[in-house]
Amino acid sequence: MIISSKGKFLKNLKLNSNVNKIILAKTLFAINPFPSELFLNLVANTLVNRFVADAEISDSVPNIVNIFISVDCWKNLKFMDCIDLNNKTFQKCLKIANKVLSGELDENFSSILSFHKKLESHLLTNNVKPKFEMDGFSFFDVYI
Repeated sequence: MIISSKGKFLKNLKLNSNVNKIILAKTLFAINPFPSELFLNLVANTLVNRFVADAEISDSVPNIVNIFISVDCWKNLKFMDCIDLNNKTFQKCLKIANKVLSGELDENFSSILSFHKKLESHLLTNNVKPKFEMDGFSFFDVYI
């Protein structure tokens, strides 16, 4: 699906609810405590790309929250519950979550579907070169 179609698809689903924004922002915040804005954009676009890819192959639209909470940081619910919503970095994450859930996706990241910490080995990525490496993470255009 091309980027403009993805954006239109997201707008039509009206995913930009407060619940979705906060869950995505908490996910972005928890992945990296000192992220660059570019890193946050890349992760947010990756998660939305995964959601759209799942929707393309499914008979029904998948639950976007399931995509967000599939990220490892959600294994520590106590930490996720304690995130200060007024924190400056969290507010930056919330702004980016609002942008991508409104359908404003970055063309440069349109093919990215997976990411993991650079040092983690993964059987599926041993022979796959990352498309991006940023802030200690590798990003791939394959679904892992």
